[in-house]
Amino acid sequence: LWCDWTYLGTLQALDTVELVSFNVASIVEVLSRYPQLLKMNRSYACAYSLLSGDPDHVRTLELEINPGRVCMAMAHEERLAFSMAILDSWSGPLMPSLTRHLPVKRQALGAAEQISSSREVEDGRCVITLGDDCQLLRTVFVCILNITNSTGDVLGKIATLKNDDFVPDVALPSSKLQEQESASMAAARIIEMEL
Repeated sequence: LWCDWTYLGTLQALDTVELVSFNVASIVEVLSRYPQLLKMNRSYACAYSLLSGDPDHVRTLELEINPGRVCMAMAHEERLAFSMAILDSWSGPLMPSLTRHLPVKRQALGAAEQISSSREVEDGRCVITLGDDCQLLRTVFVCILNITNSTGDVLGKIATLKNDDFVPDVALPSSKLQEQESASMAAARIIEMEL
């Protein structure tokens, strides 16, 4: 994936690297026969490109961005199609074909889990991807702020006011990442809205 990348410093290779090259025209030709796959691949590539230029990732050389994080950067409709295709393949008519081509032991996904997971994906509360072990992976991203002063004291909530009484409720400032939001954007939102 070739894209503009702003980097800091100078890079020198310490070891031999491998470069994988794809014939883009061939890939596009194959994907054009499957419009839904073409759309999902295009959306995933755009989201990956967006995240690769995000300050959270530019500071490091390693661009192994978590697939769940890439999905969270996709538009809701596209993320929904991506996650639901994976989720449906675990319990639908494609399961025997998947088992034949990816012969790994899979966790069973019952009807109740399918419905519950589908709702969470549809509501934007999580994304479904595949883990390194080819198992379903439910991912939720959270931004937690660790704010300290010069003496090391930590800013945190210790209670919540309910019915004119303080109820213990210890927590650091935090929030789930929202639609197409980076960690730095979430941190800025938490500071602006909650502190």
